[in-house]
Amino acid sequence: MADKKPVLVLVPGAWCAPVMYTLTADILTKAGYTCLTVSLPSVGSELRPEDAPPITQGLQTDANAVRDVVVPQLDAGHDVVLVCHSYGGVVSSEAVRGLDRGSRGPDTGAVIYLVYVAAIILDVGGEVWPGGNPPDDSYILDGEICTRDPNTPGSELWLAGCTPEQMALVASSIRSHVHGCFADRTTYAGWRHIPGTYVIAKKDLMPNMIAAAPEGHKFEEVVEVDGDHFAFCSAPEQVADVIQKAAKKAVEAGL
Repeated sequence: MADKKPVLVLVPGAWCAPVMYTLTADILTKAGYTCLTVSLPSVGSELRPEDAPPITQGLQTDANAVRDVVVPQLDAGHDVVLVCHSYGGVVSSEAVRGLDRGSRGPDTGAVIYLVYVAAIILDVGGEVWPGGNPPDDSYILDGEICTRDPNTPGSELWLAGCTPEQMALVASSIRSHVHGCFADRTTYAGWRHIPGTYVIAKKDLMPNMIAAAPEGHKFEEVVEVDGDHFAFCSAPEQVADVIQKAAKKAVEAGL
């Protein structure tokens, strides 16, 4: 499989539909990569019909959604580079259990590399919101549903690197989120088992997760891009370049 480009599977973060990847995915597609996106079941519950059954989505449901996209590619003989953003880092780490080369073997596809872009790193047993409580008052809880309050002072700083057009793309991707996901404990740390690159967005307001990453991680390099938290929108060329280099590196290393 060393002569083939891996399939790129893009996992969005909390509150985000996959449309946020459009600018970056377009660049990667033009470069010859197959780009597949994941729609997290926990995102967009406000769009459910009124007579829909009770919400049961959680971290494991989101992880299964990633596997539903990834595993058919592996079974078809394609290697996969998994690219994730924000909360998507927690989901992706959970989803890759048993999908690495050592577990899958040499004669089928495997998840060969991870690219974390402004993504959350949690060890086994970790929670996005310890205790399940929102970290501040910028969140609005309505039953099982959580939304971000756009009127919170400083909210615009999360988009500090975006042009008006890029801001509009981010805005078009924002949905609600099932807040129970943030209290679910992780059961697997994929970044301990699969090599990866961590991407720091220079204008991001989120704490530097890689600086506090637990010992034993397999991130091979840490790079910076000149974007905000939504770097796929604010710095698509730079992010696409990092992803391409990571994919090429993984293939050349025979991972």
